[in-house]
Amino acid sequence: MSKQSAQDKQSSETALVEAFANDVNSIESYISTLLPWKGSVERFRQMTHLAIIRKPGLLNCNRKSLLLALIYAASKGLEPECDDGAWMIPFLDKSTNQLMVTPVAAYKGIIKVAKESESVKDVQAFAVYSKDLFEYGLGMEPFIEHKPPKLGDDRGDMIGAYAIYVLPDGMKRFHVMDMKGVHTIRDRSFAWRKNPNTGPWEEWPEPMTLKTVVKQGFRLIPVTSKFRELLAEDGRLEAGASVAQLIKEGGGNLPPGWESTEIPEPEGEPDTTAFDDLVVKKNPQLMTAQEVADLQAHLNEFLEETGAGQKPKKSAAIMKLRAAAAASSFETMWEAFQEWEPKRYPKQDPKQEKPKEEKKPKDPEPDTEWGPEPTGHGGQPAAGQPKTATVDPTVKLFEERRSELWALAVTKGVSRGELQGVGVVTMADITPESIDALEELVKNKPDPVRGKK
Repeated sequence: MSKQSAQDKQSSETALVEAFANDVNSIESYISTLLPWKGSVERFRQMTHLAIIRKPGLLNCNRKSLLLALIYAASKGLEPECDDGAWMIPFLDKSTNQLMVTPVAAYKGIIKVAKESESVKDVQAFAVYSKDLFEYGLGMEPFIEHKPPKLGDDRGDMIGAYAIYVLPDGMKRFHVMDMKGVHTIRDRSFAWRKNPNTGPWEEWPEPMTLKTVVKQGFRLIPVTSKFRELLAEDGRLEAGASVAQLIKEGGGNLPPGWESTEIPEPEGEPDTTAFDDLVVKKNPQLMTAQEVADLQAHLNEFLEETGAGQKPKKSAAIMKLRAAAAASSFETMWEAFQEWEPKRYPKQDPKQEKPKEEKKPKDPEPDTEWGPEPTGHGGQPAAGQPKTATVDPTVKLFEERRSELWALAVTKGVSRGELQGVGVVTMADITPESIDALEELVKNKPDPVRGKK
């Protein structure tokens, strides 16, 4: 590059920095109400300046989207463009042919906020490669054993990841995912669907894998409302939600023309795990797979019906995200759904309609009274003798014991995570091998205190 070209480039970058500083000055009054710290505007200036130094290409992006992304990150206590903060990710909006910026929380940033909110004492996350020695087990004595090869040796391809959580009471939990599960979540993200094989998943596959396993593991442990809000909003951003919309929902005011009242509907189905978690909490009995599928179908039909008058019409998946955005919105929706479902799908009283039994030909009456049933080899009825239908009493006792244990687990409020710890998700998962572990879990669970939350 010639000396003149270098000078021209420097002059251009200087002009961009000065223009950006003027933009920050123009929204100073709004920034002061959005940021949480004392002396917040000056700190915001310092953070944005460092972000621009780390990634000067951000100045070539849409200016409003850049400022919104920086404001959002700062409001969550995440410094932009650093390992324990939030990354500013540009993506091309083909409708406007402009580079727009989305704030994406780094996995270390999520851990930082989790610790600051006192949801956990610590979290550690590790990737697992094909040539590592890795074993883990669940049940009554869960364990993880992970031994990488010697330093300098090839570790092979990444095959999974896990996170270890130290809870406030000192107890430890862990969550393991293979790459198939990680990629299922990746493929649902807005950025990946818009531009496959580009963006953060392509540039930083290991950190994004660790972030995925860390976030999924947090779904299985109790966290504070502040941290739960960050997780939900991070999921919505990955699904394509508007940054301005999230700021507005949080009570922030933006300059005229900056507010967005609509969440752009991404291509494909967005991640609705936040909504699904709320539904599970409303159904602690953890129904069978068929019952869950029926409930989801009814919910989707209800959401489509009740949203038909909105403009533009939203898909059921988008409406799920909106309902999950605020607990009050979800509660209102759920009450309306409970009134709607029995009218649309009334349940039949089993006493009113019984299936007709097929008439079977009667066995011929024996000529003489029956004594003890003659048997052949191996205890089987002798040739020519009718077989008698018997019910194994041990099977009947197991079914009764399983039903009683499941009812007791629901009454005591045993969490989904605790059930998964003994290898159970629904009542159908209770087997003779797992029923003893479940019984010990349920009996050791204290009774809920009535009248208190």
